[in-house]
Amino acid sequence: MNFDGIKIQFSTGAVLFLALLLYYMPLDYAAAYLLAIMFHECGHLIMLRIFGLYPRMLLIQTGGFLIDYAGELSGINGILCAVAGSFFGILFSLLCSHVGNMFEWEFMYICSGVSLLLSVFNILPAIPLDGAIVLKLLFQIWIPVNLTEKIVVLSSCVVTAAFLFVGIFIWKQGYGIGLIIMAVLMLLHLLSQEGIVKKLNMR
Repeated sequence: MNFDGIKIQFSTGAVLFLALLLYYMPLDYAAAYLLAIMFHECGHLIMLRIFGLYPRMLLIQTGGFLIDYAGELSGINGILCAVAGSFFGILFSLLCSHVGNMFEWEFMYICSGVSLLLSVFNILPAIPLDGAIVLKLLFQIWIPVNLTEKIVVLSSCVVTAAFLFVGIFIWKQGYGIGLIIMAVLMLLHLLSQEGIVKKLNMR
């Protein structure tokens, strides 16, 4: 699938996840989630074009979205591109809230809440979230790359463990297993990273 010259590719896990999302989640919440993701990714794509980079492929996988682009990106430009998704998501959240207030449209309130939650979640410093990219590029300004990678991996482990423990606590209170599922997906994505054990070796 191609859109404006950008190849869009779905992994098998992403197709399964979307099918489960549409099956188990109410239609209005599923639509709000997909709209929030669309605006989030548009933020990344627009910022890449502003810096003169050309997105070539958008890979949709279980652990999130991966944008392949032509060109080099580092330092403050890379940080701005990474946070652009959450920035656009927050703008979308504010817009939906305003429209919801004007027309008393419940779906807009749902979009606002979902987009805000997704934007805040994505800025957390954990692989595969945008916050991990921000943390990596920020630390690379002052410290060597190999040490930066260790810091990002350790940060990811801490955030994932926190999600897992909080998710278990919430589940025991009878509020569902959503956070546990999210923590497991984050853990699987973290473990799939090449050389993860080597990066954790602090010697």
